[in-house]
Amino acid sequence: MKKAICTIMLSAALACGISGIAAYNGASIVKAEGGENYTEVSVTIRNNTPFELENVDSDFGLTETVGTESIKPYSEVTVQIPEKVKHATMLKISGTTSEGTTFTNTFNGWMSDDTVVTVQYDEEKNLSVSSNINEN
Repeated sequence: MKKAICTIMLSAALACGISGIAAYNGASIVKAEGGENYTEVSVTIRNNTPFELENVDSDFGLTETVGTESIKPYSEVTVQIPEKVKHATMLKISGTTSEGTTFTNTFNGWMSDDTVVTVQYDEEKNLSVSSNINEN
């Protein structure tokens, strides 16, 4: 009986610890098909231009594309990385501005909820795409 109570208390403490760590990291743990747990990861796309960005595609590992209809000037959107490609280490961003200028760039490295892709103008007033993706 004493062993059973200790086992229950240890299990409860472990469950609380895991929940606390997930809450502390700001991540949400989701039950995947087949019963495996995975942590949702998202990427922020920031528009630092005076134009609306249209038809923005986020290609994860060149196998899964998430489309965003538009991103208003000087705003951002969050794109969830699909579960199928949650371990992808390549991200290709492409789209057009409301003025018809196209943009694209490919980044390689580990992605996390802190990953930001920024569409902006560089010093020569050319449209550029940059990111803080950590290289492998």
